[in-house]
Amino acid sequence: MRIPSTYPVLAVCLALSMLLTSGHVAAISDDPILGPIDRAIGAWQNPNLGFAFDMVTDISDVEGDEWTSFGFNIRSAELDVNANIDPFGELHGNFNFSEDGAALHEGYFLLPALPGNLKLKGGKMLANFGRWNQFHTHAMPFVSEPRIYMEYFGGHFSPTGAELSWLVPIPHYLELTFSMYEKIEGHTHDEDPVPEGYESGADRIAAELGYSRHGNHYHTPDGRIVWPEELVDDNAPTTGKSNRGAEDFAYAMRAATGFEFGLNWSLDLGASIVHQPSFKYSRRIDGEDYAKTVYGFDATFFWHPLTRNRGRNLDFGVEFLGNIEEFETVADDVIYKEERGREGLFAHIHYQHSPTWHYGLFGEFFENSQFSDDFEKERYGAFVTYQLTHFQFIRLEYSRYDHSNTLDPVNRVMLQYDAVIGHHTHGRKR
Repeated sequence: MRIPSTYPVLAVCLALSMLLTSGHVAAISDDPILGPIDRAIGAWQNPNLGFAFDMVTDISDVEGDEWTSFGFNIRSAELDVNANIDPFGELHGNFNFSEDGAALHEGYFLLPALPGNLKLKGGKMLANFGRWNQFHTHAMPFVSEPRIYMEYFGGHFSPTGAELSWLVPIPHYLELTFSMYEKIEGHTHDEDPVPEGYESGADRIAAELGYSRHGNHYHTPDGRIVWPEELVDDNAPTTGKSNRGAEDFAYAMRAATGFEFGLNWSLDLGASIVHQPSFKYSRRIDGEDYAKTVYGFDATFFWHPLTRNRGRNLDFGVEFLGNIEEFETVADDVIYKEERGREGLFAHIHYQHSPTWHYGLFGEFFENSQFSDDFEKERYGAFVTYQLTHFQFIRLEYSRYDHSNTLDPVNRVMLQYDAVIGHHTHGRKR
């Protein structure tokens, strides 16, 4: 039989192709850094993508006998992007979209396996502080975020900086985190019901200037933070400063540990503190500044039966926060530096009865950081969650506000719908 003249050529090309391919694969699989790889170069670096949608609506008796609603609020339309940079580092980005535009919620690098049991995280992040601070609001088991964060941070403590964590090399789990941030600042998308026309003078000025309220302060269109007293009084201390010294940064520390009691019960414990020597700067006295310190303790018990963990579990705990802050007071043309200390706590219980149904209670009490000693607030309520699937749920929450020196008690009912597509996580939480 006569062999076509083109066959030898094809055979030689096929042999060369197999030889080059096998050599290339061997070169990849023998890489001393990357190690064995069973897919094309770069595929392991493809980012994880996820999108979370969180919408709430409410009714309340804030106007008295008439029940009213603030309407529909899309608190989060959140794009989450993350991937390995290489075998040694990760990059995370979290972006929130709203009718007002887009905002960077988190954007940071993570080096999780440095020598000496060290881990380094840097960028804009939810700070490693307290129990609930690293949870985005839609990831909490209740609808509304703890108000103690809004009172003492202005929302979630969300600074820009760096965190160095050390896993202490002892048999028992103990992690210490040392942090340095640009400043103490918060971020929130939650709001409380207030009567029509009740807004303060600062609220009216902020509305005229196009500033948006975030917790106990305002954000300007160019990204600055402005406090209510700055709007009311042009000479009030400001947080803004361009050239920063060591005393202008915020320094923090957190210790976290845990204990197990048999196979089903465990306890997480944590203690946190952040201090900024120059939180605000006087505009009346050159070189005078005012410090702010927030400290806290948190304890959470977990019941996770090994045989029914996915369908039934329980967690309950308490988080305590304290705030010590210096203020500038003017009386009879004399300027005073006044220090005020306030404390508050948030407690919760959350029970998952089945993969579909969750129930819970919460309550909190705190002293407001801006007013007199007898200005206290209380809030408590209950919630129930119907988990349609792992990726979407509906939650109903009742809460009662008792803001003793400002409003009559307010009853509020909130309805939340939350859905996630793709990959979405916010680090270690349970």
